[in-house]
Amino acid sequence: MFVLLDAPDVSVLAHNTTTSTGSTTLTCVAVGVPSTYTFVAWEHTWYKNTPVFRTFAGKETLTLDDLTYETSGVYTCKAENGVSYSTNSYYGFGSVLVTIKGKCNFR
Repeated sequence: MFVLLDAPDVSVLAHNTTTSTGSTTLTCVAVGVPSTYTFVAWEHTWYKNTPVFRTFAGKETLTLDDLTYETSGVYTCKAENGVSYSTNSYYGFGSVLVTIKGKCNFR
């Protein structure tokens, strides 16, 4: 039997939210063969192609607590399944822009 190995395509699911929500969860979705993944890391940057502001442990979900405007930014998940890519090493990555909106008090 012939099995075609495929490095994972990685994407991130997220919801924009407000500071009054308290927390939000990002989900890293990887699709490849084999379908056993190692989630390498999460990175937070202010904008695409800017230096990394914060790094989080690799896992499928990332929960962001105590939301403020500064929590906004690009979140990138890195995942691998042991199959290398032609353009880089063993991990794929997916990113999403998260926007945390503040509460306005008009009187």
